[in-house]
Amino acid sequence: GAGESCIQRGIKVVGTRDVSASFDEPVLLARVAKSACLSVKNVRAVAERVEKFGLEEQQEASLATAIAHEMLLGEASMWHDYLESLPAEGEPVPLLWPEELLEVLKGTDILNRVMEDRKMAAAVWEQAAYPLLVDALGRKRMVSMEEGMQVFLKGMSFATSRAFFVDSEHLEALVPLADMFNHKVAYAPLGASVEGVDSSDDEDGSEGGE
Repeated sequence: GAGESCIQRGIKVVGTRDVSASFDEPVLLARVAKSACLSVKNVRAVAERVEKFGLEEQQEASLATAIAHEMLLGEASMWHDYLESLPAEGEPVPLLWPEELLEVLKGTDILNRVMEDRKMAAAVWEQAAYPLLVDALGRKRMVSMEEGMQVFLKGMSFATSRAFFVDSEHLEALVPLADMFNHKVAYAPLGASVEGVDSSDDEDGSEGGE
């Protein structure tokens, strides 16, 4: 299962004490600095361009673009090690399913939603995310539109399945450690939002709330 896969890759969380009996009360499991969160705000090259390329109102697409930007930076990204710990093929959401797997959804409303999300993601990529990344990274560093689309979709799979709402400035972001706890459904339509982080007033840190 997923747990065994994580253990084989050396990724796990070990509690130093039994906290399960205390979950009826809020329990602080970890404190993560907001500067460590992979958010649009923290990826300055993307944050400076979202308005120019029309992504300021598209929270998940903006975050997916920020994630793609850092993936394309490779080892130059401050989140490189964290991104390497995530599933190499992205999260197994329907947005990334091959055609043969989508066959099982034929005749369902879910398939219609998936196909609409795919069309929307492709349009956002071609019209906004790709031009933004070319502008931010330069054509020499940027991959082809087709190859980049796969990176963007992988970023979208993380944005729609792992992101926590941090605060009004960072909005939804990938929060290292906190996103190791299952907190979203396997399929979430674009535009859905989930709050999973209790943000402190201190700008130096945010608290994992689950």
